[in-house]
Amino acid sequence: MRLSCQLYTLRDQLDKDPIATFESLGRSGIKYVETAGYGTFSPSQLKTIFDDLGMKVSASHIGLSAMEDDMDKVIEDSKTLGVHTIVVPWLEEKDRHDFASLAKRLEPLAQKATQAGFDFAYHNHDFEFKGIPDSLPIDLLYQAVPQLKAQFDLGWIHYAGYSPAEYLAKYAGRVDSVHLKDSKKGHDVMDLAPGEGELDYPELISAAEKAGAKFATVEIDQPRGDALDVVLTAISKFNSLGLR
Repeated sequence: MRLSCQLYTLRDQLDKDPIATFESLGRSGIKYVETAGYGTFSPSQLKTIFDDLGMKVSASHIGLSAMEDDMDKVIEDSKTLGVHTIVVPWLEEKDRHDFASLAKRLEPLAQKATQAGFDFAYHNHDFEFKGIPDSLPIDLLYQAVPQLKAQFDLGWIHYAGYSPAEYLAKYAGRVDSVHLKDSKKGHDVMDLAPGEGELDYPELISAAEKAGAKFATVEIDQPRGDALDVVLTAISKFNSLGLR
């Protein structure tokens, strides 16, 4: 399992000075990044930048509406970037109330992505874990769309009151990657830097590897303090736990 970094965490720095931010990441030794949009660059320009820094793209977060509008373009851009996995990262409020219909929308997208050679994954938050245990929206999605892989955000699962380790075991073989967010159950701030919450990372890294995850990704949605410093500290922490 390889370490990656979700660039959304660094969005403010990337808006101000993208090249310097990418270079700082490169100096950290990290070899993979995960995109959430392309900023002012084209996919081919980003590919050149990442190649020069010795980095690859583990996954790309693409909005559901963009996929439904032009999945061929999403696939073309993903091929240009050398992306491993195309990920549905977020649902608008209007899309969160009928997961059976959502599954029907995701199925053709998953088929098209996998036919093009990509893994196709869904990134959870906490709202997919609200409902009756064993009949949760997250489970409905994976039962209804066999080609759908999991990008489990471990912090959100824990925050929602469920065990990340149990969900990794439950979907072993379908876990494409994990996000290494930290959290505390019932805490008013969900989005904690690694080590500030309650997650047992050595245990969860082992569980993710057993579940077949290919990447473990640093992500803090709302970093407190300088985002680049937070990310570099997290990368160092996970390096010490054996992730590179």
